[in-house]
Amino acid sequence: ALKFINKQLRFIYNDVRLYQLQARSYAAMGENMLQHQAQAEVYIGQGNYPSAIKRLKTALRHDNGNFYQLSSVEARLKQLEKSMAADEE
Repeated sequence: ALKFINKQLRFIYNDVRLYQLQARSYAAMGENMLQHQAQAEVYIGQGNYPSAIKRLKTALRHDNGNFYQLSSVEARLKQLEKSMAADEE
């Protein structure tokens, strides 16, 4: 099921429901970092950027991923923080 979800997200990258399913799948597999990253995408899709940033920071604390996954989380976090800072100006 996770392979299907990940494949769909390549084409439908803003589907909150798919990210929710992805987060649940990763949680069931014990992939904490990826679970929190997917949940952050849910929050982003809902426009809740502060919660997304918190989730990405949590994901970094649960560093059970590889270098590529870790880099992806860090880049997304920086992108959101930069976007939030620009919105506040």
